[in-house]
Amino acid sequence: MKITKCPHTQRKHYAKNMCSSCYRKLGRNQLAWNCDHKEKLNYSGGMCQTCYLSHYHQRTKELRKSKAKALLKPESKEESFDSISERSIARINQDIQGEVQM
Repeated sequence: MKITKCPHTQRKHYAKNMCSSCYRKLGRNQLAWNCDHKEKLNYSGGMCQTCYLSHYHQRTKELRKSKAKALLKPESKEESFDSISERSIARINQDIQGEVQM
């Protein structure tokens, strides 16, 4: 298909017979409805570009924090140092003494 609504005829077609940069500048005509900036153009999710990017970065930051907490938290009580039995400690001490005597 030939690009007819923008001067960049050699670029790849994006939407409304325009290249991607011209579409972002000229092709969008809906206004944002899901943020406080009702006079700005809709970028995604009913928000202007500023609000959408802010929302996106907050969401990814929370996701990274929750993943980090899950990695740091022991999954069971057996993995924590408080739950090592005296029998296990005695076996570890025997292994250490055996290595020292050799």
